[in-house]
Amino acid sequence: MDTIKIDRKKVNIVEKADVVVAGAGPAGIGAALAAARKGARTVILEREFALGGMMTTGLMSKIAISSYIKGIAREIIKKLEEQNMSLPAGEPEIPIDPEATKHLLDNMLQKEKINIMLGSQVTGAIKENNKIKAAVIENKSGCQAVMGSKFIDATGDGDLSKFSGANFESGRKKDGLGSAPTLMFRIFNVDYEKVFEYIKEHPEDLGGYRDHTPEELYEKYYGSPQEYTHLGRFPALIEKLIAQNDYSEWEKRILTQRDGILFFNQPQPNHVLVNATRITGTDCVNAKQLSEAMIEGRKQAHFIHSFLKKHVPGFENSFIGDTAEQMGVRESRRIMGDYMLTRDDVLEASHFEDAVLKHSGGIEIHNPQGQGTEFVKTKPGSYYEIPYRSILVKGFSNLMVAGRCFSASHSALSASRSIGFCLGLGESAGTAAAVAANNSQKLRNVDINSLQQQLASY
Repeated sequence: MDTIKIDRKKVNIVEKADVVVAGAGPAGIGAALAAARKGARTVILEREFALGGMMTTGLMSKIAISSYIKGIAREIIKKLEEQNMSLPAGEPEIPIDPEATKHLLDNMLQKEKINIMLGSQVTGAIKENNKIKAAVIENKSGCQAVMGSKFIDATGDGDLSKFSGANFESGRKKDGLGSAPTLMFRIFNVDYEKVFEYIKEHPEDLGGYRDHTPEELYEKYYGSPQEYTHLGRFPALIEKLIAQNDYSEWEKRILTQRDGILFFNQPQPNHVLVNATRITGTDCVNAKQLSEAMIEGRKQAHFIHSFLKKHVPGFENSFIGDTAEQMGVRESRRIMGDYMLTRDDVLEASHFEDAVLKHSGGIEIHNPQGQGTEFVKTKPGSYYEIPYRSILVKGFSNLMVAGRCFSASHSALSASRSIGFCLGLGESAGTAAAVAANNSQKLRNVDINSLQQQLASY
């Protein structure tokens, strides 16, 4: 690759904080709120121009949450419920309105006097020995530096850790590919009555998802309160139409790669959230590939909508309301910590003395190269724990990770990356960082027993 030399220049320090949180997705939100509420001066850096990450700009506008996650995650759900902008009766997957969530998060962080820096991409770090002194960012004002005592990398891709020189792994061992990403999108003006009429006449088109009957799903959707309602797949319809029509190989793949077309309800009436695209063979921290993936994702979204509009009653007058502003990346860099959570830890319900979170999510690996998704459930009634060591970045004295870049294996991460989980892990990291900063301690010197007593989700 050709290179060009760029002169070194002085960079303005625009903020000094006790806790610097990089990334304002679910993990970053949990971390920043927890740190600020513990009295730490907190700044949060976010590349997008809205808070919330995957649950807002990523349009994964439902919070998957286990019964073990408490604290800030539950607070957000409750506040949205008070505005009729969440459907908590549908737990463990709770639809939320993404626009209402953006506004709510703005208010929650401003109330805690957190310095919110939107449109600010982490592009580097200033490091001294094993300690980070500042995060380097780029925004409309140019290149800037944010200094801090403790840093939490909640970027999802582990950007701050990577630029600081931390070790990481990516994807599965054989080719480095992680679970395939998805571009989420919403369809508006859907006639649910007609959709249910069709499904009742053609129950085979539910495809057996979660063994719900059309009548049970109807009761969920029209119940009081309304519940999360997972519809779609249409396997019989897709199979019939593929046999009858001259679809291209690309169109056939899009219709079958995710076991059909899955969609769910939203708090707003007649809105549908579609989780059906799959972009294969993508390195999600490769700028060129990620750009191509976004374009491919939108192409898939519009084809899927055209299929529904043409063939599924209830979608005749519908239209795409929006596609996500960012790719739904399931896995990229996994930063190496003092301990790596393993597949066995998940499936054997491992517990740890330094645990900071409980979870019960099972393995869910989306084939990075084609059809199929691997699902392995955890034992009923069991839970596994996330050790504090898995959020401490190996070789660094003041750097933590939270969210899907924490220290876990390829398989273990697939079980531990839901929005509720990330909110909870971020809250644990933010609490620990504030305790350490307030007491002028190193992160590894935080008293675990005392920390556990302060964690709502533990």
